[in-house]
Amino acid sequence: MPDPSHNAQEKEEARAARRWPLPQPVSGAPDPLGLYTELHCLSNFSFQRGASHPAELVVHAYLRGYRGMALTDECSVAGVVRAYMALKDYEQMLEEVEKAQPDVRYKRD
Repeated sequence: MPDPSHNAQEKEEARAARRWPLPQPVSGAPDPLGLYTELHCLSNFSFQRGASHPAELVVHAYLRGYRGMALTDECSVAGVVRAYMALKDYEQMLEEVEKAQPDVRYKRD
């Protein structure tokens, strides 16, 4: 029987090693797309309907400046959990980059 703590540690290391693309730096001007919210989005957890991983959807929504995204998978909430984890990982990566480059801001308020 596999050791669940070992698998969890491997998953955590794989998530930490992920390299996401950086968004455009935040400027003082308001972004006209910043008010947009995607209200119908399917991930690969919707059987034979969605194709993208929840993490990809979250990162691309962040890169496009969306204010929010509704992940509406059918018959499962597993995609929402993965999307939330990806968002937290992505925000942590942005904070680390901002600490290394104090003159550039990526995170949105």
